[in-house]
Amino acid sequence: MAFAPCCRAQVASEATKLPPVARIRGVAVHPDGSPALGAIEIEPVDAGNPTAVALISDSDGSFATEKLPAGRYRVGVDLGINVQPDEAYGRTYYPGTPDAANAIEIQIATGQPEPAPILFTVPKLRPTVRIQGRVIFEDGTPAARVDVLFSPVGGYATAQIYTDSKGNFTDTKYGSVAYRIRSSSRDAKFESEMLVVQAADLEEPILLVLHKASLQTPKQL
Repeated sequence: MAFAPCCRAQVASEATKLPPVARIRGVAVHPDGSPALGAIEIEPVDAGNPTAVALISDSDGSFATEKLPAGRYRVGVDLGINVQPDEAYGRTYYPGTPDAANAIEIQIATGQPEPAPILFTVPKLRPTVRIQGRVIFEDGTPAARVDVLFSPVGGYATAQIYTDSKGNFTDTKYGSVAYRIRSSSRDAKFESEMLVVQAADLEEPILLVLHKASLQTPKQL
Protein backbone atom coordinates (compact mmCIF):
# COMPACT_ATOMS: atom_id res chain seq x y z
CA MET A 1 0.00 0.00 0.00
CA ALA A 2 1.11 3.57 -0.52
CA PHE A 3 2.10 4.43 3.04
CA ALA A 4 5.32 5.54 4.64
CA PRO A 5 6.46 3.24 7.47
CA CYS A 6 4.40 3.92 10.55
CA CYS A 7 3.88 2.44 13.96
CA ARG A 8 0.73 0.39 14.42
CA ALA A 9 -2.34 2.36 15.40
CA GLN A 10 -5.91 1.40 16.21
CA VAL A 11 -8.96 3.66 16.08
CA ALA A 12 -12.22 2.33 17.48
CA SER A 13 -15.69 3.80 17.22
CA GLU A 14 -17.55 5.09 20.25
CA ALA A 15 -16.78 3.12 23.39
CA THR A 16 -18.94 0.03 23.70
CA LYS A 17 -19.93 -1.97 26.76
CA LEU A 18 -19.73 -5.21 24.81
CA PRO A 19 -17.00 -7.34 26.43
CA PRO A 20 -13.84 -8.00 24.38
CA VAL A 21 -13.41 -11.64 23.37
CA ALA A 22 -10.72 -12.22 20.73
CA ARG A 23 -8.50 -10.57 18.14
CA ILE A 24 -8.61 -10.58 14.36
CA ARG A 25 -5.17 -11.28 12.93
CA GLY A 26 -3.72 -11.69 9.49
CA VAL A 27 -1.29 -10.66 6.81
CA ALA A 28 -2.01 -8.17 4.03
CA VAL A 29 -0.26 -8.77 0.72
CA HIS A 30 -0.17 -7.22 -2.74
CA PRO A 31 -1.40 -9.34 -5.68
CA ASP A 32 2.21 -10.42 -6.30
CA GLY A 33 2.47 -11.73 -2.73
CA SER A 34 4.69 -8.97 -1.34
CA PRO A 35 3.77 -7.45 2.05
CA ALA A 36 1.24 -4.61 1.94
CA LEU A 37 2.04 -1.83 4.40
CA GLY A 38 -0.95 0.36 5.12
CA ALA A 39 -4.40 0.73 6.60
CA ILE A 40 -6.55 -2.29 7.34
CA GLU A 41 -10.17 -1.60 8.23
CA ILE A 42 -12.49 -3.87 10.17
CA GLU A 43 -16.23 -3.22 10.39
CA PRO A 44 -18.91 -5.08 12.36
CA VAL A 45 -21.69 -6.84 10.46
CA ASP A 46 -24.12 -7.32 13.36
CA ALA A 47 -26.51 -4.51 14.25
CA GLY A 48 -25.85 -3.01 17.65
CA ASN A 49 -22.10 -3.58 17.58
CA PRO A 50 -20.41 -0.18 17.08
CA THR A 51 -16.86 -1.52 17.20
CA ALA A 52 -15.10 -0.40 14.03
CA VAL A 53 -11.31 -0.56 13.82
CA ALA A 54 -8.64 0.91 11.57
CA LEU A 55 -5.02 -0.06 12.07
CA ILE A 56 -1.70 0.03 10.26
CA SER A 57 -0.08 -3.22 9.18
CA ASP A 58 3.56 -3.81 10.09
CA SER A 59 6.41 -3.83 7.58
CA ASP A 60 5.86 -7.55 6.92
CA GLY A 61 2.15 -6.95 6.20
CA SER A 62 0.98 -8.50 9.47
CA PHE A 63 -1.80 -6.94 11.52
CA ALA A 64 -3.70 -7.75 14.71
CA THR A 65 -6.49 -5.91 16.48
CA GLU A 66 -6.99 -5.67 20.20
CA LYS A 67 -9.64 -8.04 21.51
CA LEU A 68 -13.02 -7.33 19.93
CA PRO A 69 -16.55 -8.18 21.09
CA ALA A 70 -18.25 -11.34 19.88
CA GLY A 71 -19.86 -11.02 16.48
CA ARG A 72 -19.25 -11.07 12.74
CA TYR A 73 -16.77 -8.73 11.07
CA ARG A 74 -15.61 -7.78 7.59
CA VAL A 75 -11.98 -6.97 6.87
CA GLY A 76 -10.95 -4.69 4.03
CA VAL A 77 -9.61 -1.36 2.85
CA ASP A 78 -11.52 1.90 2.30
CA LEU A 79 -14.57 0.73 4.21
CA GLY A 80 -15.36 4.23 5.45
CA ILE A 81 -13.37 4.55 8.67
CA ASN A 82 -11.45 7.51 7.24
CA VAL A 83 -7.91 6.17 7.48
CA GLN A 84 -7.32 4.43 4.19
CA PRO A 85 -6.18 6.74 1.35
CA ASP A 86 -9.43 6.32 -0.49
CA GLU A 87 -8.10 7.42 -3.88
CA ALA A 88 -5.36 4.74 -3.91
CA TYR A 89 -7.64 1.69 -3.90
CA GLY A 90 -11.24 0.86 -4.52
CA ARG A 91 -13.28 -0.58 -1.67
CA THR A 92 -12.19 -4.20 -1.21
CA TYR A 93 -13.22 -6.86 1.27
CA TYR A 94 -11.41 -9.98 2.44
CA PRO A 95 -10.30 -12.11 0.67
CA GLY A 96 -10.13 -9.62 -2.25
CA THR A 97 -13.60 -8.75 -3.56
CA PRO A 98 -15.18 -5.31 -4.12
CA ASP A 99 -18.62 -6.69 -3.27
CA ALA A 100 -19.59 -6.91 0.40
CA ALA A 101 -21.95 -9.76 -0.46
CA ASN A 102 -18.95 -11.87 -1.48
CA ALA A 103 -16.86 -11.01 1.57
CA ILE A 104 -15.75 -13.78 3.91
CA GLU A 105 -16.86 -12.75 7.38
CA ILE A 106 -14.75 -13.36 10.46
CA GLN A 107 -16.70 -14.83 13.38
CA ILE A 108 -15.73 -14.12 16.99
CA ALA A 109 -17.61 -16.15 19.59
CA THR A 110 -17.42 -16.31 23.37
CA GLY A 111 -15.74 -19.49 24.57
CA GLN A 112 -14.40 -20.34 21.11
CA PRO A 113 -10.75 -20.27 19.95
CA GLU A 114 -9.45 -17.07 18.43
CA PRO A 115 -10.02 -16.99 14.65
CA ALA A 116 -7.08 -18.27 12.63
CA PRO A 117 -4.95 -15.61 10.89
CA ILE A 118 -6.24 -14.62 7.46
CA LEU A 119 -4.41 -13.75 4.24
CA PHE A 120 -5.93 -10.61 2.77
CA THR A 121 -4.98 -9.61 -0.78
CA VAL A 122 -5.30 -5.87 -1.31
CA PRO A 123 -6.34 -4.59 -4.75
CA LYS A 124 -3.81 -3.43 -7.29
CA LEU A 125 -2.70 0.14 -6.63
CA ARG A 126 -4.31 2.61 -9.00
CA PRO A 127 -1.94 4.28 -11.49
CA THR A 128 -0.82 7.84 -10.86
CA VAL A 129 -1.50 10.84 -13.07
CA ARG A 130 0.03 14.32 -13.20
CA ILE A 131 -2.48 17.04 -12.40
CA GLN A 132 -1.62 20.57 -13.43
CA GLY A 133 -3.38 23.89 -13.74
CA ARG A 134 -3.50 27.58 -12.92
CA VAL A 135 -5.35 29.85 -10.51
CA ILE A 136 -6.20 33.43 -11.50
CA PHE A 137 -8.30 36.31 -10.21
CA GLU A 138 -11.27 37.58 -12.19
CA ASP A 139 -9.13 40.20 -13.92
CA GLY A 140 -6.70 37.53 -15.14
CA THR A 141 -3.98 38.28 -12.58
CA PRO A 142 -2.12 35.14 -11.45
CA ALA A 143 -3.09 34.03 -7.93
CA ALA A 144 0.26 33.36 -6.28
CA ARG A 145 0.65 31.29 -3.11
CA VAL A 146 -2.99 30.31 -2.75
CA ASP A 147 -4.36 26.97 -1.63
CA VAL A 148 -5.53 24.33 -4.07
CA LEU A 149 -7.54 21.56 -2.40
CA PHE A 150 -8.17 18.07 -3.79
CA SER A 151 -10.61 15.47 -2.50
CA PRO A 152 -11.60 12.21 -4.24
CA VAL A 153 -15.29 11.99 -5.04
CA GLY A 154 -16.86 9.52 -2.65
CA GLY A 155 -13.80 9.63 -0.42
CA TYR A 156 -12.60 11.32 2.73
CA ALA A 157 -9.02 12.55 2.35
CA THR A 158 -8.23 16.13 1.39
CA ALA A 159 -4.86 17.11 -0.06
CA GLN A 160 -3.56 20.66 -0.09
CA ILE A 161 -0.92 22.25 -2.32
CA TYR A 162 0.04 25.84 -3.15
CA THR A 163 0.36 27.75 -6.39
CA ASP A 164 3.73 29.18 -7.39
CA SER A 165 4.51 32.85 -8.06
CA LYS A 166 2.72 32.64 -11.42
CA GLY A 167 -0.40 30.94 -10.09
CA ASN A 168 0.55 27.52 -11.44
CA PHE A 169 0.16 24.25 -9.57
CA THR A 170 1.06 20.64 -10.24
CA ASP A 171 0.74 17.45 -8.26
CA THR A 172 0.70 13.69 -8.71
CA LYS A 173 -2.49 11.89 -7.76
CA TYR A 174 -3.98 8.44 -8.17
CA GLY A 175 -6.02 8.12 -11.33
CA SER A 176 -9.17 6.09 -12.00
CA VAL A 177 -11.13 8.26 -9.61
CA ALA A 178 -12.80 11.67 -9.95
CA TYR A 179 -11.71 14.62 -7.78
CA ARG A 180 -13.37 17.68 -6.30
CA ILE A 181 -10.96 20.61 -6.72
CA ARG A 182 -11.19 24.20 -5.53
CA SER A 183 -8.91 27.09 -4.57
CA SER A 184 -8.91 29.64 -1.77
CA SER A 185 -6.69 32.55 -0.78
CA ARG A 186 -4.79 32.21 2.49
CA ASP A 187 -6.84 35.02 4.08
CA ALA A 188 -10.07 33.32 2.92
CA LYS A 189 -11.19 36.52 1.15
CA PHE A 190 -11.22 34.87 -2.27
CA GLU A 191 -12.37 31.45 -3.39
CA SER A 192 -13.13 29.57 -6.58
CA GLU A 193 -16.10 27.49 -7.54
CA MET A 194 -15.82 23.77 -6.88
CA LEU A 195 -14.81 21.74 -9.91
CA VAL A 196 -15.51 18.03 -10.25
CA VAL A 197 -12.91 16.59 -12.61
CA GLN A 198 -13.59 13.11 -13.92
CA ALA A 199 -10.83 10.51 -13.96
CA ALA A 200 -10.45 10.63 -17.75
CA ASP A 201 -9.86 14.40 -17.64
CA LEU A 202 -7.38 14.66 -14.77
CA GLU A 203 -4.39 15.29 -17.02
CA GLU A 204 -6.12 18.13 -18.88
CA PRO A 205 -5.08 21.67 -17.74
CA ILE A 206 -7.31 22.96 -14.95
CA LEU A 207 -8.25 26.64 -14.59
CA LEU A 208 -9.61 27.95 -11.30
CA VAL A 209 -10.88 31.55 -11.02
CA LEU A 210 -10.94 33.28 -7.63
CA HIS A 211 -13.93 35.45 -6.75
CA LYS A 212 -14.63 37.42 -3.60
CA ALA A 213 -15.68 34.96 -0.95
CA SER A 214 -19.24 35.08 0.32
CA LEU A 215 -20.02 35.58 4.00
CA GLN A 216 -21.45 32.11 4.19
CA THR A 217 -19.79 29.17 5.90
CA PRO A 218 -16.60 28.21 3.98
CA LYS A 219 -17.08 25.44 1.47
CA GLN A 220 -15.96 21.97 2.43
CA LEU A 221 -14.45 19.41 0.10
